[in-house]
Amino acid sequence: MNPNPSECTTTLNSPSKPLNASAKAAINLLHANSLPSSQFIKEYVPTPSRTFTAKDGVLYTCTFKRTQDLTPEEKEACFQLIKQTSKRDYEVNAEAGWDDERKRKEMGEAGMRFVLVRKASNARMGEGGEEGRRQDTPLISPSSDTEEGGKGRDDTILGFTSFSLEIDHDTHIPQLYLYEIHLLPPARSLGLGRHLMSLNEILARSLELEKVMLTVFTCNSKAEGMYRRLGYVMDEESPKERVLRSGKIVRPKYLIMSKAIS
Repeated sequence: MNPNPSECTTTLNSPSKPLNASAKAAINLLHANSLPSSQFIKEYVPTPSRTFTAKDGVLYTCTFKRTQDLTPEEKEACFQLIKQTSKRDYEVNAEAGWDDERKRKEMGEAGMRFVLVRKASNARMGEGGEEGRRQDTPLISPSSDTEEGGKGRDDTILGFTSFSLEIDHDTHIPQLYLYEIHLLPPARSLGLGRHLMSLNEILARSLELEKVMLTVFTCNSKAEGMYRRLGYVMDEESPKERVLRSGKIVRPKYLIMSKAIS
């Protein structure tokens, strides 16, 4: 489901007709995919979204990086977090099971971007702050092509999300596909998951994409429930439920869910 620029450009170069919404979104997508992290952040990530004060009153930072800009330590931390939280689900529910190298390869696919969650070094919320709110003033600002700052935070990665901006090969719909979202146990139930999800939707809206898509194992009822509460529904491309002769409903092992972005 990676973007195919050649498909897009042949569709978009019709000077006699005004661009429709999908064509405009495709142009936005191609532009965004060409940007280094520093410029991507400036154009598409609102300042208040770059930090988040969680329910425990602690300030967290969100660092945006392209997959090729991750340090070996960051890449390994993200991989281990996926393995820790999802290996069992893959072994039970995925036809191919769990494979370290396949997952590492997916993480390194062209166009993949990561949002890394860390605790700020001055992490306790200051006087007058509000819990569970984005900050109006960024703790850190873009300082290089590879990272949104590096000072004023703890380097431990407590969670991350990864996504790519894609044009679906079958439907040709410009979309943001959420590949991973994971948090270590101490970072859960603090509102960070919702904040990361909102970041994906903010990006999709800024780019005028049609929807955000994701895949979830049906055995992960907590994650599925969160997505549904956030407005995600079963996508038309998703595997469907089966009804046996006995009347029993058998759910697929995974769902493809999506949320339309207006």
